[in-house]
Amino acid sequence: MIFQAVSNPIDTDLHPTVPPGWRWAVSTNEDPSDVSACLGAGWAPDESSATWIADQSATIAASAYRMAGGTASVATQALDYDPIPAEADELSIGA
Repeated sequence: MIFQAVSNPIDTDLHPTVPPGWRWAVSTNEDPSDVSACLGAGWAPDESSATWIADQSATIAASAYRMAGGTASVATQALDYDPIPAEADELSIGA
C-alpha cells in the first residue's frame, strides 16, 4: 500500500466556502482528485504546514498498516494547483 501525502493551494474561486490557505490530505490513490480514496484531509494556513501535516499523517497511516501486517510506504505530492472538484465541498465524513 502506498499512502499519498498530498498538499495543495486552495482555489477559493472554485471553493468559496473554504478560507484561503492550503489543503493537506492522505489518499490511497495517486490521483489527488479522487476524493473517494481520501482517508483524511484538512486545512492549513501555509504550504509548509500543509506539507508537514500531510507527511506526518501519511507516515502514521503507513506505520499502522505495517503494524497490522501489511507493507506500506509514503509518497509525497506537493501540488501547485487545486485538484478537488467543486462538488466535493458538499461531502462529509460518514455520509
